[in-house]
Amino acid sequence: MPLLLLLHGFAAFDNLTPGVADWNNAVASLHIGVLLSGPLVAGIGAFTATRERRRKLEYLRVLSARHPAAGPAAELTAVVLWALVGYAIVTAAVLVTTASNSGWGSPHLLWLATGAGGLALHAVLGYLVGRLWPRVWVAPAIAVLTYLLATAIQGQPNAGYYFLSTVTTRPADAFHTLNSALFAGQLAWYVGLAASLVLLWAAGLTARGRGHLLAASGLAVAVTATGASSVYGSETRALIDKRTPVEYRCTPAQPTVCVHPVFRPGLPELAAAFARLDRRTRGTPLEFDRVEQRPYRLLSRFPSEARVFAVDDLGAGYVTRALTSYVSHQLDSRSPRCQSPPPGGDNEQAAKRDWLTSVQLNQVVVSWLTETRTGALGIPAVARSADWFGTLSESEKRTWLAEHFQRFATCQLDPADFRGRTA
Repeated sequence: MPLLLLLHGFAAFDNLTPGVADWNNAVASLHIGVLLSGPLVAGIGAFTATRERRRKLEYLRVLSARHPAAGPAAELTAVVLWALVGYAIVTAAVLVTTASNSGWGSPHLLWLATGAGGLALHAVLGYLVGRLWPRVWVAPAIAVLTYLLATAIQGQPNAGYYFLSTVTTRPADAFHTLNSALFAGQLAWYVGLAASLVLLWAAGLTARGRGHLLAASGLAVAVTATGASSVYGSETRALIDKRTPVEYRCTPAQPTVCVHPVFRPGLPELAAAFARLDRRTRGTPLEFDRVEQRPYRLLSRFPSEARVFAVDDLGAGYVTRALTSYVSHQLDSRSPRCQSPPPGGDNEQAAKRDWLTSVQLNQVVVSWLTETRTGALGIPAVARSADWFGTLSESEKRTWLAEHFQRFATCQLDPADFRGRTA
């Protein structure tokens, strides 16, 4: 139990979003924990199953008046309960931590249940493999194989079988409603598959009660098939169901900065940083009266004119990331040149050098706007331009940005733009 708690607890707490008490993230972190604890449970299940053969106690089961499956069933039940108790302890710790930080919303109980179902399926698979091949090497082998299989599937998030895995490591954010139909299908798949395997194995042990076991296994197979078809279906094969309407928490003073309620602890620092950015961009196409938070992965869906920024956690440097996302969003959708060097034709090296110069010059301006260090500037012309830009006053830099914004936004700045004085 201590090792189970250590592995699952480490993975779960390590994946909690820094500074954010988000229930979706809390439950997602518990699922990620199954990636480590699941193989351990499978290995323990296999080790328990091989104990009878290792101790040469098979004859006791044959001589007993009980059903031949009674003893193994008790062992399997103990392994499953051991795994579920460990899962419950880690779950309680994660949920209490989230609740103590004023978590927004509520935990998705069906998603929690699928995590428990996936862990229980690990236990069943490990135990039955140990029963079928009672060898000393089976326990470590099944632990390693289940881990390798789970990690391989996690690398195929768009595959139809992705959510049939016993582990789901997809992150979830507070901006969306989770897909309950998917979780119901997963739970039916996990529980149905575990029950089908156990009942069919028990029916193969003896003729006593075989008819009832086969009938029950038929029902379990039907549940398994229903769950699998639901998970594999195109309508339910997504972790997120729809975007959740957000009642933003906003600053009362101008410029208005709005964040998701779960990010409210970071609002004062974000408001102060965007107020400084407002002073730098006033009178330029970058100026704003109101900015709203969006998740990083959706930022590209908004036009560059939208006044939005992204921050997915409140860990170290989140203010800088928010400012950078706002400024960068004004550039990314305006010109392909901001993404990659243009084709150079016969003079590809020169074209690439010019593009790199423009990118570094853009970084000089972005660093001023976001209050960050420029970093190493390997091109002498860029270094000279940065030195010249640093001699300007804040008012002169703002005037320069207004005059050169179009070239800045399309990543076409040239060292010639960094000469002379602004009006």
